[in-house]
Amino acid sequence: MKARRARLVPRALVLGLAASVAMLSATTLTACAPDPDRCLPAPLDVSSADVVPGGFLTVRSAAAECDLGYKNGATYSIAVVSSSGEQSDDVDVPVERDGSFSTEITVPESFPDGAASVVVSGSPYDECDEDSGSCAAYVVDITVSR
Repeated sequence: MKARRARLVPRALVLGLAASVAMLSATTLTACAPDPDRCLPAPLDVSSADVVPGGFLTVRSAAAECDLGYKNGATYSIAVVSSSGEQSDDVDVPVERDGSFSTEITVPESFPDGAASVVVSGSPYDECDEDSGSCAAYVVDITVSR
């Protein structure tokens, strides 16, 4: 009996995990996945995920894997936003035709410690359509600490 009982517990765990993974996959695919036919910029990268108030970090993105349709003179606006909603001044950054860019962002001296995000606006990610379940943002998480 003990051997049989030992088999049932792991099997139940496996079935429970499989169901959880299936639910998570379904949620991810319907609630947050960008349209596969849509051209989006490459992911953001920062020089450090940890920064001190008054310090700076480099924010960059590689070329997109598709044609974003950018012309010369395209720009993004970048800001650092705290988890409590405090925001740095926006910095306008020129974007190459292929969607790549690199710039330094200074975190204000008065910025609160804690979780924050570098938020980029002006990209195709801004065209989030919550009604269709496709919602994404062009952000990267950082931590601000003294």
